Amino acid sequence: MTPEISNLLQNVEQFGPLFRVLLSLLIVLVGWLVSVGIGRLVAALLDKIKINQALKRMGWEEALAKADIELNVSKFLGWIVKWIFVIIFLMVASEVLGLAGFTEFLSKVLDYVPNIIIAALIFIVAVFLTDFSY
Repeated sequence: MTPEISNLLQNVEQFGPLFRVLLSLLIVLVGWLVSVGIGRLVAALLDKIKINQALKRMGWEEALAKADIELNVSKFLGWIVKWIFVIIFLMVASEVLGLAGFTEFLSKVLDYVPNIIIAALIFIVAVFLTDFSY
């Protein structure tokens, strides 16, 4: 935890539980708005560099279609980034509430995200290679 968050938590403890609940709700609300904005920004940037068209030229769309999978890579990655930021803001809000166990759980969820991304990429490559082998 950063020193800024530690100082904030020490100041919050002086005001009591109602203030902590209100502050954590504000953190979650602002976090949701920021997360949605960042997710959309990532999706827009990936659309701008035409990642979907590049994958389509490589034959990924056809390979995924044979497996009945319709994937918009830019939206998918934007969605992942959005939820990563939501989890981060939930961690901050739970720290304000003093929910150490929930914060630890969310930390473990964040630690697991790279595994999920790698598994999705392995699945997509496997679908592509299966199609390529025919």
